[in-house]
Amino acid sequence: MKTKYKIPNKIYSLDVNSKELFELSDEGNVFFNQALQVLDLSIIENKVLLLYRGEKRDNLKNKLDFKDSNDLFYKFFHVGDKSKYLIKNNNFKKYLDDINDVSDRVFKIIFDKILEKQKENNAISKFKDYFTDIENKEDFLEKIINLNDKSKLRIRDYYFSYLHQDEVDENKSSFFVSTSKDIEVAEDEKFTGKGDNKIVIYYFISKPYIDLAIYSRNEPSLKKYCIDNDLPVYFAPFFDENEVCVKSGLIPNNILGVMAYIDNEEVFIVNPYLFFYYEENNLENFISKGLPVDREKFDEVLATTNYYGMLLYTEDNRFEEMKENR
Repeated sequence: MKTKYKIPNKIYSLDVNSKELFELSDEGNVFFNQALQVLDLSIIENKVLLLYRGEKRDNLKNKLDFKDSNDLFYKFFHVGDKSKYLIKNNNFKKYLDDINDVSDRVFKIIFDKILEKQKENNAISKFKDYFTDIENKEDFLEKIINLNDKSKLRIRDYYFSYLHQDEVDENKSSFFVSTSKDIEVAEDEKFTGKGDNKIVIYYFISKPYIDLAIYSRNEPSLKKYCIDNDLPVYFAPFFDENEVCVKSGLIPNNILGVMAYIDNEEVFIVNPYLFFYYEENNLENFISKGLPVDREKFDEVLATTNYYGMLLYTEDNRFEEMKENR
Protein backbone atom coordinates (compact mmCIF):
# COMPACT_ATOMS: atom_id res chain seq x y z
CA MET A 1 0.00 0.00 0.00
CA LYS A 2 2.80 2.43 0.86
CA THR A 3 4.52 1.57 -2.42
CA LYS A 4 1.31 2.32 -4.33
CA TYR A 5 1.33 5.89 -3.04
CA LYS A 6 5.13 6.25 -3.18
CA ILE A 7 5.37 6.69 0.58
CA PRO A 8 8.92 6.26 1.94
CA ASN A 9 9.60 3.38 4.32
CA LYS A 10 10.54 5.60 7.23
CA ILE A 11 7.39 7.13 8.77
CA TYR A 12 7.35 10.04 11.21
CA SER A 13 4.70 12.07 12.96
CA LEU A 14 4.69 15.08 15.29
CA ASP A 15 4.02 15.39 19.01
CA VAL A 16 1.75 18.47 19.13
CA ASN A 17 2.58 19.07 22.80
CA SER A 18 6.38 18.91 22.67
CA LYS A 19 6.29 20.16 19.04
CA GLU A 20 8.88 17.57 18.05
CA LEU A 21 9.03 15.05 15.23
CA PHE A 22 9.41 11.36 16.08
CA GLU A 23 9.62 8.07 14.20
CA LEU A 24 6.47 5.95 14.37
CA SER A 25 6.48 2.77 16.42
CA ASP A 26 5.50 -0.57 14.87
CA GLU A 27 2.02 -0.08 16.33
CA GLY A 28 1.80 3.39 14.79
CA ASN A 29 2.86 2.02 11.40
CA VAL A 30 0.14 -0.64 11.56
CA PHE A 31 -2.48 2.02 12.25
CA PHE A 32 -1.21 4.20 9.40
CA ASN A 33 -1.42 1.24 7.01
CA GLN A 34 -5.02 0.71 8.12
CA ALA A 35 -5.74 4.37 7.34
CA LEU A 36 -4.26 3.90 3.86
CA GLN A 37 -6.56 0.92 3.30
CA VAL A 38 -9.60 3.05 4.22
CA LEU A 39 -8.35 5.77 1.88
CA ASP A 40 -7.77 3.30 -0.93
CA LEU A 41 -11.28 1.87 -0.66
CA SER A 42 -12.76 5.39 -0.64
CA ILE A 43 -10.81 6.25 -3.80
CA ILE A 44 -12.08 3.09 -5.53
CA GLU A 45 -15.66 3.99 -4.54
CA ASN A 46 -15.14 7.57 -5.83
CA LYS A 47 -15.81 9.06 -2.40
CA VAL A 48 -12.54 10.94 -2.26
CA LEU A 49 -9.76 12.39 -4.41
CA LEU A 50 -6.15 11.98 -3.31
CA LEU A 51 -4.11 14.92 -4.53
CA TYR A 52 -0.45 15.84 -4.45
CA ARG A 53 1.23 19.22 -4.29
CA GLY A 54 4.92 19.77 -4.78
CA GLU A 55 6.33 22.55 -2.59
CA LYS A 56 9.70 24.02 -1.83
CA ARG A 57 10.73 24.33 1.79
CA ASP A 58 11.91 27.82 0.87
CA ASN A 59 8.38 28.77 -0.22
CA LEU A 60 6.92 27.50 3.03
CA LYS A 61 9.54 29.51 4.89
CA ASN A 62 8.08 32.67 3.35
CA LYS A 63 4.56 31.64 4.38
CA LEU A 64 5.15 30.07 7.79
CA ASP A 65 8.31 31.81 8.99
CA PHE A 66 9.55 28.67 10.76
CA LYS A 67 12.81 28.18 12.70
CA ASP A 68 13.55 24.49 12.03
CA SER A 69 11.88 21.26 10.87
CA ASN A 70 9.97 20.80 14.13
CA ASP A 71 8.61 24.34 13.92
CA LEU A 72 7.84 23.98 10.20
CA PHE A 73 5.64 20.92 10.59
CA TYR A 74 4.03 22.10 13.83
CA LYS A 75 2.84 25.21 12.00
CA PHE A 76 2.04 23.36 8.79
CA PHE A 77 -0.24 20.78 10.44
CA HIS A 78 -2.18 23.58 12.13
CA VAL A 79 -2.65 26.07 9.29
CA GLY A 80 -1.89 24.09 6.11
CA ASP A 81 -0.73 25.53 2.79
CA LYS A 82 -2.85 28.51 1.81
CA SER A 83 -3.50 30.15 -1.54
CA LYS A 84 -1.91 33.52 -2.22
CA TYR A 85 -5.31 35.05 -1.48
CA LEU A 86 -4.62 34.50 2.23
CA ILE A 87 -1.05 35.79 2.30
CA LYS A 88 -0.55 39.23 3.77
CA ASN A 89 -0.13 42.02 1.21
CA ASN A 90 -1.10 39.76 -1.70
CA ASN A 91 -2.19 41.23 -5.02
CA PHE A 92 -5.32 39.12 -5.44
CA LYS A 93 -7.01 40.33 -2.24
CA LYS A 94 -7.82 43.63 -3.93
CA TYR A 95 -10.17 41.78 -6.30
CA LEU A 96 -12.39 40.21 -3.62
CA ASP A 97 -13.84 41.58 -0.39
CA ASP A 98 -14.10 38.00 0.84
CA ILE A 99 -13.99 34.46 -0.55
CA ASN A 100 -17.75 34.48 -1.28
CA ASP A 101 -17.74 37.87 -3.03
CA VAL A 102 -19.97 37.84 -6.13
CA SER A 103 -20.51 41.59 -6.43
CA ASP A 104 -20.73 43.42 -9.76
CA ARG A 105 -17.22 44.74 -9.14
CA VAL A 106 -15.82 41.20 -9.20
CA PHE A 107 -17.36 40.44 -12.59
CA LYS A 108 -16.11 43.74 -14.00
CA ILE A 109 -12.62 42.68 -12.93
CA ILE A 110 -13.10 39.23 -14.50
CA PHE A 111 -14.10 40.76 -17.83
CA ASP A 112 -11.13 43.15 -17.80
CA LYS A 113 -8.61 40.44 -16.89
CA ILE A 114 -9.86 38.04 -19.58
CA LEU A 115 -9.88 40.88 -22.11
CA GLU A 116 -6.24 41.58 -21.25
CA LYS A 117 -5.34 37.89 -21.64
CA GLN A 118 -7.23 37.44 -24.90
CA LYS A 119 -5.50 40.39 -26.53
CA GLU A 120 -2.32 38.30 -26.37
CA ASN A 121 -4.08 35.23 -27.82
CA ASN A 122 -3.60 34.67 -31.55
CA ALA A 123 -6.21 31.91 -31.75
CA ILE A 124 -9.57 32.53 -33.38
CA SER A 125 -12.51 31.74 -31.09
CA LYS A 126 -15.90 33.05 -30.02
CA PHE A 127 -14.52 33.32 -26.49
CA LYS A 128 -11.81 35.70 -27.67
CA ASP A 129 -14.19 37.65 -29.91
CA TYR A 130 -16.56 38.23 -27.01
CA PHE A 131 -14.03 39.35 -24.43
CA THR A 132 -11.97 41.55 -26.74
CA ASP A 133 -15.04 43.62 -27.63
CA ILE A 134 -15.31 46.14 -24.79
CA GLU A 135 -18.93 46.81 -25.69
CA ASN A 136 -19.78 43.30 -24.46
CA LYS A 137 -18.86 44.23 -20.90
CA GLU A 138 -22.33 45.66 -20.26
CA ASP A 139 -23.94 42.54 -21.76
CA PHE A 140 -21.74 40.33 -19.55
CA LEU A 141 -22.80 42.16 -16.39
CA GLU A 142 -26.49 42.28 -17.31
CA LYS A 143 -26.61 38.51 -17.77
CA ILE A 144 -25.15 37.95 -14.32
CA ILE A 145 -26.73 40.65 -12.18
CA ASN A 146 -30.07 38.90 -11.55
CA LEU A 147 -28.71 35.40 -10.95
CA ASN A 148 -28.76 33.86 -7.48
CA ASP A 149 -25.56 33.81 -5.44
CA LYS A 150 -24.89 30.12 -6.08
CA SER A 151 -24.99 30.61 -9.85
CA LYS A 152 -22.83 33.70 -9.60
CA LEU A 153 -20.30 31.80 -7.49
CA ARG A 154 -20.08 28.92 -9.98
CA ILE A 155 -19.65 31.32 -12.91
CA ARG A 156 -17.07 33.36 -11.01
CA ASP A 157 -15.06 30.25 -10.13
CA TYR A 158 -15.25 29.00 -13.73
CA TYR A 159 -13.66 32.17 -15.10
CA PHE A 160 -11.17 32.53 -12.24
CA SER A 161 -10.02 28.93 -12.76
CA TYR A 162 -9.35 29.79 -16.40
CA LEU A 163 -7.22 32.76 -15.34
CA HIS A 164 -5.46 30.66 -12.70
CA GLN A 165 -4.48 27.93 -15.16
CA ASP A 166 -3.36 30.44 -17.74
CA GLU A 167 -0.77 31.98 -15.43
CA VAL A 168 2.82 30.78 -15.19
CA ASP A 169 2.97 28.89 -11.88
CA GLU A 170 5.21 31.28 -9.98
CA ASN A 171 2.99 34.20 -11.01
CA LYS A 172 -0.28 32.62 -9.95
CA SER A 173 -2.09 34.86 -7.51
CA SER A 174 -5.58 33.62 -6.70
CA PHE A 175 -7.69 31.73 -4.21
CA PHE A 176 -6.84 28.46 -5.96
CA VAL A 177 -3.91 26.18 -5.17
CA SER A 178 -2.65 23.89 -7.92
CA THR A 179 -2.44 20.17 -7.16
CA SER A 180 -2.24 17.02 -9.26
CA LYS A 181 -3.76 13.54 -9.18
CA ASP A 182 -0.37 12.32 -10.45
CA ILE A 183 2.39 12.25 -7.84
CA GLU A 184 5.08 12.29 -10.52
CA VAL A 185 3.84 15.71 -11.61
CA ALA A 186 4.01 16.98 -8.03
CA GLU A 187 7.55 15.58 -7.64
CA ASP A 188 8.86 17.56 -10.61
CA GLU A 189 11.82 19.67 -9.50
CA LYS A 190 10.26 22.82 -10.96
CA PHE A 191 7.75 22.58 -8.09
CA THR A 192 9.84 21.03 -5.32
CA GLY A 193 13.39 22.08 -5.99
CA LYS A 194 16.17 19.61 -5.23
CA GLY A 195 17.22 17.52 -2.25
CA ASP A 196 16.32 18.83 1.19
CA ASN A 197 14.19 21.59 -0.34
CA LYS A 198 11.69 19.02 -1.64
CA ILE A 199 8.29 18.62 -0.01
CA VAL A 200 5.28 16.75 -1.43
CA ILE A 201 1.94 17.25 0.29
CA TYR A 202 -0.65 14.44 0.30
CA TYR A 203 -4.14 15.94 0.40
CA PHE A 204 -7.62 14.42 0.23
CA ILE A 205 -11.00 15.96 -0.54
CA SER A 206 -14.39 14.31 -0.33
CA LYS A 207 -17.59 15.06 -2.22
CA PRO A 208 -19.10 17.41 -3.26
CA TYR A 209 -15.90 18.11 -5.18
CA ILE A 210 -17.38 21.09 -7.03
CA ASP A 211 -17.50 23.13 -3.80
CA LEU A 212 -13.85 22.47 -3.03
CA ALA A 213 -12.01 22.14 -6.32
CA ILE A 214 -12.20 22.43 -10.10
CA TYR A 215 -10.76 19.80 -12.42
CA SER A 216 -11.44 18.09 -15.73
CA ARG A 217 -14.31 15.95 -14.40
CA ASN A 218 -16.42 18.78 -12.91
CA GLU A 219 -15.39 21.70 -15.12
CA PRO A 220 -18.25 20.88 -17.57
CA SER A 221 -20.78 21.37 -14.73
CA LEU A 222 -19.45 24.88 -14.14
CA LYS A 223 -19.43 25.52 -17.87
CA LYS A 224 -23.14 24.66 -18.00
CA TYR A 225 -23.94 27.58 -15.70
CA CYS A 226 -22.41 29.85 -18.35
CA ILE A 227 -24.07 28.14 -21.31
CA ASP A 228 -27.51 28.28 -19.63
CA ASN A 229 -27.09 32.03 -19.22
CA ASP A 230 -25.72 32.65 -22.71
CA LEU A 231 -22.24 33.50 -21.44
CA PRO A 232 -19.05 32.66 -23.36
CA VAL A 233 -17.13 29.49 -22.54
CA TYR A 234 -13.68 28.26 -23.38
CA PHE A 235 -13.81 24.91 -25.14
CA ALA A 236 -10.18 23.93 -24.76
CA PRO A 237 -9.83 20.95 -22.38
CA PHE A 238 -8.32 21.47 -18.97
CA PHE A 239 -4.72 22.39 -19.71
CA ASP A 240 -3.54 19.47 -17.58
CA GLU A 241 -5.98 16.56 -17.23
CA ASN A 242 -4.43 15.70 -13.85
CA GLU A 243 -4.45 19.24 -12.48
CA VAL A 244 -6.93 19.98 -9.71
CA CYS A 245 -7.39 23.60 -8.68
CA VAL A 246 -8.23 23.49 -4.97
CA LYS A 247 -10.21 26.42 -3.66
CA SER A 248 -8.73 28.50 -0.82
CA GLY A 249 -5.75 26.26 -0.14
CA LEU A 250 -4.92 23.01 1.59
CA ILE A 251 -6.63 23.06 4.97
CA PRO A 252 -4.89 21.05 7.73
CA ASN A 253 -7.96 18.87 8.36
CA ASN A 254 -7.52 17.22 4.95
CA ILE A 255 -3.74 16.83 4.87
CA LEU A 256 -2.80 13.16 5.17
CA GLY A 257 0.87 13.99 5.52
CA VAL A 258 3.96 15.14 3.67
CA MET A 259 6.99 13.61 2.05
CA ALA A 260 10.05 15.55 3.16
CA TYR A 261 13.72 15.25 4.09
CA ILE A 262 14.80 14.90 7.71
CA ASP A 263 18.55 14.63 8.38
CA ASN A 264 19.15 14.17 4.63
CA GLU A 265 16.79 11.17 4.50
CA GLU A 266 13.46 11.04 2.66
CA VAL A 267 10.63 10.32 5.11
CA PHE A 268 6.85 10.59 5.31
CA ILE A 269 5.39 12.68 8.13
CA VAL A 270 1.84 11.69 9.07
CA ASN A 271 -0.58 14.40 10.15
CA PRO A 272 -0.57 13.96 13.95
CA TYR A 273 -4.34 14.49 14.12
CA LEU A 274 -4.93 11.25 12.22
CA PHE A 275 -4.12 9.46 15.47
CA PHE A 276 -7.25 10.93 17.08
CA TYR A 277 -9.05 8.08 15.32
CA TYR A 278 -6.64 5.60 16.89
CA GLU A 279 -7.75 6.78 20.31
CA GLU A 280 -11.39 6.61 19.21
CA ASN A 281 -10.80 3.19 17.62
CA ASN A 282 -12.69 4.43 14.56
CA LEU A 283 -11.10 5.09 11.18
CA GLU A 284 -14.27 5.07 9.10
CA ASN A 285 -14.96 8.78 9.61
CA PHE A 286 -11.58 10.27 8.81
CA ILE A 287 -12.38 10.66 5.10
CA SER A 288 -15.83 12.23 5.47
CA LYS A 289 -15.17 14.32 8.57
CA GLY A 290 -11.50 15.15 8.11
CA LEU A 291 -8.92 15.33 10.86
CA PRO A 292 -9.85 17.14 14.10
CA VAL A 293 -7.12 19.79 14.23
CA ASP A 294 -6.97 21.64 17.56
CA ARG A 295 -8.77 24.95 16.95
CA GLU A 296 -7.41 26.44 20.17
CA LYS A 297 -3.96 26.46 18.63
CA PHE A 298 -5.16 28.40 15.59
CA ASP A 299 -4.56 31.96 16.83
CA GLU A 300 -1.27 30.96 18.45
CA VAL A 301 0.11 29.53 15.21
CA LEU A 302 -1.47 31.99 12.78
CA ALA A 303 0.02 34.99 14.57
CA THR A 304 3.52 33.65 13.83
CA THR A 305 2.94 33.19 10.07
CA ASN A 306 2.54 35.46 7.05
CA TYR A 307 -1.12 34.52 6.62
CA TYR A 308 -3.77 37.06 7.56
CA GLY A 309 -6.38 34.35 8.15
CA MET A 310 -7.71 31.02 6.98
CA LEU A 311 -10.84 29.57 5.42
CA LEU A 312 -13.16 26.98 6.90
CA TYR A 313 -15.54 24.82 4.88
CA THR A 314 -18.90 24.94 6.65
CA GLU A 315 -21.68 22.36 6.89
CA ASP A 316 -23.83 24.34 4.42
CA ASN A 317 -21.12 23.91 1.74
CA ARG A 318 -19.72 27.43 1.93
CA PHE A 319 -16.39 28.91 2.89
CA GLU A 320 -16.06 31.14 5.92
CA GLU A 321 -13.07 33.38 6.53
CA MET A 322 -11.35 33.31 9.91
CA LYS A 323 -9.26 36.42 10.42
CA GLU A 324 -6.15 36.68 12.53
CA ASN A 325 -6.91 37.68 16.11
CA ARG A 326 -3.98 39.37 17.78
